[in-house]
Amino acid sequence: MHRFLLATLLLPVLVPVAVCAQDDDRVWAFRPVQRPAIPRPRDSARVAKTTAIKTWGSGPRGGLEGALAYARHYGLDSVVAMDVGGTTTDVSVVKAQAVTLLAYGAIENIPTSFPLPTIRSFGLGGSSIVRVENGTVRIGPESVGASPGPACYGRGGTEATLTDALLVAGVLHPEKYLGGEIALDRARAEQAVVKNVGDVLGQNAAEVAATIITEFQKLVGKEVTKAIDTAGCDPGETALLAYGGGGPMIACGIATAAGIKQVIVPRLASVFSAFGIGFSHLAHEYQAPLDGASQDIGALGAELESRLRRDMYGEGVDPSACTYKKSVWGAKDDIVVDKPFSGKKIKVNKKLSDPRLTVRAVFELPTLSLKANKEKQYTAVRVRAKTKINLDGKSVLELPLINDRDLKPGKKLAGPILIQGDYLTSIIDAGWNLRVFTNGDLFLESE
Repeated sequence: MHRFLLATLLLPVLVPVAVCAQDDDRVWAFRPVQRPAIPRPRDSARVAKTTAIKTWGSGPRGGLEGALAYARHYGLDSVVAMDVGGTTTDVSVVKAQAVTLLAYGAIENIPTSFPLPTIRSFGLGGSSIVRVENGTVRIGPESVGASPGPACYGRGGTEATLTDALLVAGVLHPEKYLGGEIALDRARAEQAVVKNVGDVLGQNAAEVAATIITEFQKLVGKEVTKAIDTAGCDPGETALLAYGGGGPMIACGIATAAGIKQVIVPRLASVFSAFGIGFSHLAHEYQAPLDGASQDIGALGAELESRLRRDMYGEGVDPSACTYKKSVWGAKDDIVVDKPFSGKKIKVNKKLSDPRLTVRAVFELPTLSLKANKEKQYTAVRVRAKTKINLDGKSVLELPLINDRDLKPGKKLAGPILIQGDYLTSIIDAGWNLRVFTNGDLFLESE
């Protein structure tokens, strides 16, 4: 019954559609624009109540908007956005500095009339449960969640997770995790990985941790490869944008598994999805079906614009301060084709299915702006400490330990190293070189 009700709610034909607009050169400084005339502090809650579909996947979509901004800013033709969280990993591709939209997306396999970006979401994250089935290590899709969380949280969890494995391997610091907000229990982590995985495979704690980390990298690497292949990109010419709490930790291993040679870790990787929203403006759009290959849309365009003016006023925005743009919307091979035009008479490409007139209203909000990279020469980061990790289950390596606060613009490092900070942990594998750009972003390249 609930599926029928959901499907009923997702059938609008002529409805306002929330979109995000971006500029090419905007992260750190806000630029002044006209403020909304009427403050509406609870607009997000209102949208969630009235048009909940607009909030579907808003977190991953925020990260995708950030990836789009990064692709345009750094002149990257194709970027794989990879958000590794506690429960899932979300992967999407920015190709030709544009986001690919499915004309008719689906929510829980229920088709909708609402276009959605091509984001692959799968149950692999830091809290995914690790077990052995038929002699093979299986990770996810089940998760222990935040409560009780991984065994190392000490909140009653007993299942093995990637987080437990990273702690056992020495990647995570037991007293500095999340800025010291959570003290991790290594003994509980070892007990969980050995009991749930090691005893079945005949491996000790160190070997199990290595097995889990390697398997996680392979699984995510396969999903990244699928996304790249679907988008028609060359992995050797594609950059991996790694963010989320877990994205940067083992990004080099995932990139290697997918044949990617460049990794970008944004300075605000842990909150990048929220950060990406900062590149967006307030926008609404209306669509109406087009009858033929050639059509005078003067009256129809005026009607849709009138509705938009009403909606933007309802947002607390002066309608006259908005920009109104017309385009011909359609689907080609299930992918959205949206071609702008001006005037009153339009021609519709016969190859497009379900052609529609789209009128979009955009109100520019204060947005973030990225700085151009000014670094020409790079100097090595001073190594102040070393740490021991075991990534293969056999040999303990003593690696340089770098605090993320020492990663100032213009610095460089060569792997293998371990970066640890309050909210950033990353293994830089051997054969990978790191440079810090002007925005504080980490650029990693394989030799």
